[in-house]
Amino acid sequence: MMVIPGPADVVAGVVAFLRARGFPASTQNMLDPAPGAVKVTRTGGAMDGKQDKAQILVEVWHTDQGACFDYARRIWAEFAAVSRDDQEAFPGLTVYEAVPSIPLQYPDPRMPSLDRHQFTVSMLVRWEEVKVGGG
Repeated sequence: MMVIPGPADVVAGVVAFLRARGFPASTQNMLDPAPGAVKVTRTGGAMDGKQDKAQILVEVWHTDQGACFDYARRIWAEFAAVSRDDQEAFPGLTVYEAVPSIPLQYPDPRMPSLDRHQFTVSMLVRWEEVKVGGG
């Protein structure tokens, strides 16, 4: 059996990070999101040596624009507060950097009764060891 470097499950680490801070983060497509719903999706990334430049999308829904922006900003602040010195802030990951973009309003055509905001988080994450061979 061989061991090679491979990408870590960044989405699982982000979901655990948000849940530990009281946000109901999920990876599931929500057909009918409730106010306060939070969805985490990986939208991209690239290999940088033995590091992963992961791009994460965070979407939130709430009752109106003001409430949704405030909620998105609270979540944004959790990412913005993570120091480069706190590499273990995201459970199961070694994160060298987590930089959130500004929350933007992005209407959800499926849910006209709710407001949606979203932002991305650019993360630099250490790769993990992956076993190759042996099924």
